[in-house]
Amino acid sequence: MTAGIQIGKELVPAGSKKIIFFKVCKMADGEDLRLTAHVIAGEKEGPTLALLSGTHGNSNFNIDVVKAIVEETDPRSLKGNILAVPMMNPPGFEAGTRNTPVIFNDNLNMNRVFPGKKDGRITERLAYVVTEELIKKSDCVIDFHGGEKETMIDYTLVPHATGVLAEKILDFSKAFGDEILYIGPMPTTISATCADTVIHLGKIGVVSELGNETTNTDKLLRRGTAGVRNIMKKLGMIDGALELPAKQYIVKERVLILAQNGGMFYPAHGIDHTDIIGKIFDGGTVLGRIINPYTFELLEEVEAPYEKSVMVWNRVGRSRVNPGDYLYIIADHASIEWIRGG
Repeated sequence: MTAGIQIGKELVPAGSKKIIFFKVCKMADGEDLRLTAHVIAGEKEGPTLALLSGTHGNSNFNIDVVKAIVEETDPRSLKGNILAVPMMNPPGFEAGTRNTPVIFNDNLNMNRVFPGKKDGRITERLAYVVTEELIKKSDCVIDFHGGEKETMIDYTLVPHATGVLAEKILDFSKAFGDEILYIGPMPTTISATCADTVIHLGKIGVVSELGNETTNTDKLLRRGTAGVRNIMKKLGMIDGALELPAKQYIVKERVLILAQNGGMFYPAHGIDHTDIIGKIFDGGTVLGRIINPYTFELLEEVEAPYEKSVMVWNRVGRSRVNPGDYLYIIADHASIEWIRGG
């Protein structure tokens, strides 16, 4: 049995759970801006796993994944510790915006300001507390991202590292259990993401891109929680065999398709968006259309860009779009590297 884990000024005894609040700064209304962390201190020694969700305030499906893991995990049978933050950007969540609201003279994307600054702007201060109090005290970090009300995503992004750490990250990313993994080209600059900081600190990082706010949440929740349990098993925190899909593959080429016109968007395929992820479309297949909502003029048809195009991210149902809004992320089937089931 261990003594527990020290987080901030709090000692969480072994075999117990505790909610800890970190003061970030004093706001203009006189209230403290706080980060909330759920700490599970295992009865037995083991690694520390951080579950970090909500860098973007309008993407909150993974709150449910974190909640389920916190509620189901018994600290008396846990080897190691869990540090779980369901929402890293409370101002963004309150406003329902991707970036921290401009009302705070900020408007920064939290996932582009890591490791943050102790005396910086609000978003930088939030990132600083996450880095100092949670990432630095963890051995492995699951960085959760997801879709919004009108969008759906389902894959694991494999962040770039080098040497042994890169091998571990790929191994753990496979173990998370998504059918689709994406490894892009090596970036030429550091983008200051949460994953960048995790890797810079020599930690194992898994980036889960999962979720939508409105439909099929039970199915997605089962997938997300199974992924977390797989990582816990991989770390030796709990017992059991990994739950892996029948087929799993890595894609190395993808394109982000943005709306070129504003208007009403109508998908041509797949209102049940959880079933369309991973589907293959022939090149030139019309995926969706944008019309002028006033004159009904067809403004744009979106076509599958590759000879064999794999759906990775899609816009759900009919929705209003502006130029530059995300419509799809499509992967090139020719770039697939099979892990199993190919």
